[in-house]
Amino acid sequence: MRYWFMRIRRWMRRQDIWMKLFALLVSVLLWNFIMNDKNPLRTLNYSVPVKLTGVEQLYNIYGLSVVEGGESNVTVRVSAPSSRIANLTASQINVEADLSSVITEPGEYEIHYTVSLPESNMTCQRVSPQTIKVIVDRTEKKSIPVEVKTVGKQGEGYRYGEITTDVKTVNITGPESYVEQIDAALVKVNADQLTETTETRCDYILVDEQGREIEQDHIVKETMRVTVRIPVERIKSVPLKVQLTPESSAASASVAIEPSSVEIVGDPQAVEAIDSIVIGSMNVDHAQNGDSMEFTITLPQGVQLTDGQPTTAHATLRMDSTSERTIRVSDIQLQDEATDSETTATLLTESLDVKVSGGSSAVQAMQASDVKIVVAINSQELSVGTHQIGVQVETPDGITVIGNYSVSVKIE
Repeated sequence: MRYWFMRIRRWMRRQDIWMKLFALLVSVLLWNFIMNDKNPLRTLNYSVPVKLTGVEQLYNIYGLSVVEGGESNVTVRVSAPSSRIANLTASQINVEADLSSVITEPGEYEIHYTVSLPESNMTCQRVSPQTIKVIVDRTEKKSIPVEVKTVGKQGEGYRYGEITTDVKTVNITGPESYVEQIDAALVKVNADQLTETTETRCDYILVDEQGREIEQDHIVKETMRVTVRIPVERIKSVPLKVQLTPESSAASASVAIEPSSVEIVGDPQAVEAIDSIVIGSMNVDHAQNGDSMEFTITLPQGVQLTDGQPTTAHATLRMDSTSERTIRVSDIQLQDEATDSETTATLLTESLDVKVSGGSSAVQAMQASDVKIVVAINSQELSVGTHQIGVQVETPDGITVIGNYSVSVKIE
């Protein structure tokens, strides 16, 4: 341990460490002495915005507004003790220019300004520039129309109705030279692929006659935002139909309609709910082949025809020739109304040949599954043995069953 202590002492003597430490201490003490007791002056430059006063008086008394010069900056050269100027910022320096005592009419003015420093031991050495340029103009109030421009494409099968706004015009106030350039308040609305009526609150910009945006810094708007309503309508092509009566004869006839369909437009939900439009009815029993009738196309509420669509349609009756056919039906349903019966009912007939009549096309298109045969019994009311029971035969509308039919039922 003693060995290392002696080596350190010899190294410090060789490097003259003590003298260096002493010199450093003297330097620090001397600096503190100069700064605290002598505190020499320092000079710095600051960029400071000019505050305009008297602007309200210009407007109220002379009807004038500042067009240019409202955001001027000047350079202020400040001298102060070092300890004080070290903490000085531009925001602590007050530069003001009073307009009310100089300006009375529109024009360009060179205005002098005053500089105020936060402490008495600070001095303003120089300012640059010596004056600021201010341009004033007469204040004008103007009512301008609101215009709407949509951005985007209409969705397929949809169209936009008349776009409206909650206000037709807005009022603006500002320098005459600016206000005179403004032609309209333009609202831009995103209307891409809309499928329902939309209402939105929007900002607007001020534009000239060519649609170029006008600077708004000096303009005061009475209305800041505009509500825009975009009605959205659904367009759809739907077929026209004529109801044929009575149902028993309808299957033997058809109808040709000209036009066969029309294009409708209206509220999206109302249009979507319409699959076809029935324009009237024709009595097949009281008409002949080729008879024609004209019908007025009547639409549901909330829906209308698109431009150019016909308001009437012609329907021509086409009578189908009558034919007969025998269809073998194996699906026979036995329905026993008895409850808690000790007897058992068994259907012995496996199929029936049913003869039907109707329009040729309808009869030829029939399948066995289109005919329903039902045997309704009450086994409690029947004696043991085999019985012939009449059946009910059901066929599609327009098809007539020829004859009566029965089946064998065994009661045990």
